[in-house]
Amino acid sequence: MKGLLGQICAHSPDWFQNLVVSAHGWKIRRELFGPGYAHWQLVFTQNERCSPIELVAMQDALVEALIAHAYDKVPYYRAILQERKLSPSDVRRVVDLPKLPILTKDLLRTHFDQLVSTEVRPGEMKTKNSPGTTGSPINVFLDHRVDVANNAAHWRLRQWAGFRFGTPYASVLGRIVVPVTRTRPPFWRWNATCKQLLLSSFHLQEENLPSYFDAMTKRGVQFLEAYPSTGCVLARFLVEAGRTFPLKAVLTCSETLLPVQRATIEEAFACRVFDNFVQAERVLVAGECERHDGLHIRPEYGVMEIVDERGEPAAPGAYGRIIATGLQNYGMPLIRYEVGDESARIAGPCGCGRTLPRMAGVTTKAEDVVVTPERRFISSSTRTDSFKPMVGGLKREGRGSGRVEKTGTTP
Repeated sequence: MKGLLGQICAHSPDWFQNLVVSAHGWKIRRELFGPGYAHWQLVFTQNERCSPIELVAMQDALVEALIAHAYDKVPYYRAILQERKLSPSDVRRVVDLPKLPILTKDLLRTHFDQLVSTEVRPGEMKTKNSPGTTGSPINVFLDHRVDVANNAAHWRLRQWAGFRFGTPYASVLGRIVVPVTRTRPPFWRWNATCKQLLLSSFHLQEENLPSYFDAMTKRGVQFLEAYPSTGCVLARFLVEAGRTFPLKAVLTCSETLLPVQRATIEEAFACRVFDNFVQAERVLVAGECERHDGLHIRPEYGVMEIVDERGEPAAPGAYGRIIATGLQNYGMPLIRYEVGDESARIAGPCGCGRTLPRMAGVTTKAEDVVVTPERRFISSSTRTDSFKPMVGGLKREGRGSGRVEKTGTTP
């Protein structure tokens, strides 16, 4: 919620804000849980045990369709293909993608307008903000197709953890859910439509944390969705108090999950952690299954390449830069996009029986927790949130003091 509506809501009674949050949840549910959602859930379920040959053929067909669209409708890619004397017929398979250059975040900023499909009109796409590898925010446009596919992919990963829609859960991510100046509970909002308790990541002070667990108990929370850093703040509070708060699973994303964080969270919440790899740019989705042996990649959603420092394919099993091609966002295709993280491929089948390709845990710059003089713990992943709207000329016209401590250590 932005602008005047957001200001009015911020100064309204708590019950009214919960009502607005629930109404917004209903709007999102109507947009993202329609017939398209059911289609994607069926596709994801059916493809999980296809043969590797079938999965490669499926990805090849998706790449062929995407490149044809990009050549016809996206000025940037048409110019790139012509400059390299290529036609769409020259890039029809996954193995053909390296014929195209890597798209860096700097190139995305520079050629932003040229990367948007001429097929879409102003207002037809959502704007998603990404902090970028150096914390400098960038915008990406998402069409409805990828929005629905992304929602279905997320819920498919949640289902692997035993989490079903309608089960009460809590989220402690980067949203500013209550004013950062608030000093007394509640530090959360309740989305009744989705049975989601939205916990503030900006009020994680030791004296506030008991009220967080009281709110989770009151709402019957069974699952927790968190950054590794925010989840670990809650977990360390419990461990240091000699307590547990049993849940069915904790789902982490957006940061590197350190082994010490996983161990602390699992001890505190008496359940397993399911780590997921997602990005604001919507180019790749991967997540842990019940075997916790790497992250399964959704091949219908995106193609992953691992390259070395020269941009050449990395040796089998070696860590390298993640280059991803999103297969579902036709409004603003990102082909061979450098995500800014590193990982490695995992060879061989997973013990769960799913045939989806796998990647190792993602490594990126270490995420720290800022500890303010007031002993408030703030995840690094939330610190760009207030600056995300400040993107200068990146939007297409008419469219839209404390110390730092390593997470996983005791402050």
